[in-house]
Amino acid sequence: VCEYDITKQLRNDVGESLISTMIVDESAEIETAKVVFSIMSSTRNRKTLLQDHSYMVVSFMRDTSEIWRRGLLEKMRRDEAMDPSSRAQVRLSSDSSGSSVEMGVLSIGDYQYSKHLGELVLSMKEATGLDAKVEKVQGGKWAWFDNFSPREYLPEAYDPTPAMKQYEEQKPFGRQSIFQLEQTEDGEPIVPLYLAEAIALSLFVVGARDKLTPQMDEDMEGCVITSLYDAGSVVLVWDGRKHLDINLFSYDQDEEVAVEFISVFQKIQGSVALTLRDDQPRGIGRVVNFQSDIDHVDVLIEIEHEDDNDDGDDDEGEEGIESAQADDDEDEEDDDDDDEDDE
Repeated sequence: VCEYDITKQLRNDVGESLISTMIVDESAEIETAKVVFSIMSSTRNRKTLLQDHSYMVVSFMRDTSEIWRRGLLEKMRRDEAMDPSSRAQVRLSSDSSGSSVEMGVLSIGDYQYSKHLGELVLSMKEATGLDAKVEKVQGGKWAWFDNFSPREYLPEAYDPTPAMKQYEEQKPFGRQSIFQLEQTEDGEPIVPLYLAEAIALSLFVVGARDKLTPQMDEDMEGCVITSLYDAGSVVLVWDGRKHLDINLFSYDQDEEVAVEFISVFQKIQGSVALTLRDDQPRGIGRVVNFQSDIDHVDVLIEIEHEDDNDDGDDDEGEEGIESAQADDDEDEEDDDDDDEDDE
């Protein structure tokens, strides 16, 4: 069957009532799908066959051998390009049999697609008794608006009360530093005993006193080295190849502790490069700031108060100027009186 014959048959069957939903059932073959896609790629055909440029296409895929069904819906979505055009992948599964099928849903021209998709999934659950889960939703491109002028929101438009409450309630107790290191290409092989010595010496430099011994398992690669001491703790994990992870916690929130620790470790261990470092405060009250950050803000507030006092000094200075001007005026009046006496 050629494309022309299918197009003609569709137009005769549709008549004045346009298509609102198309279902690609199990009997559909890829050759037919290609013809249908070619037909719907024509703007003229979409206007004469589809309802108000708003329609839905549903397809079912049992396994990856029918991946073309997913590709058909994606091609049709890309052909529309602009929103509202969305394609969803919904997994229908049965707990009793363990089987599942993917239902693809393409929607064009529906501005409430998310709402209608949720209603469809719920109705599928109730009608079939199957578990339905939305695995993916792919939308179209945002429409272009000429001379688009977005509304800008200033900080004053938001209520700062929750943020200020969280800021005041947080209590930082320490600093956690995560390090990831990789052995360099020409580096010496990593030895667990040397790792333990490097960790011990690094802790010694930053003020900790502890003796470490690596814990190893003959049935596993790599090792884990841990230490818990008065000023904090450290955990090192080696994957048995080239990767090292170090988790350092210190009650001293000074960043120099972490900087000095990892610097000494790299010098002692040698031939390892730092690839990632991540620092965060640890404490209670949804802590997100170090104590130094909190103290810094308090200093700024104090400076603002001092500026307010400076304004008072400026007022006193202005009063002094006015007083001086009044004295000058009085002197001028005295001079005028002396002139009159001379006359």
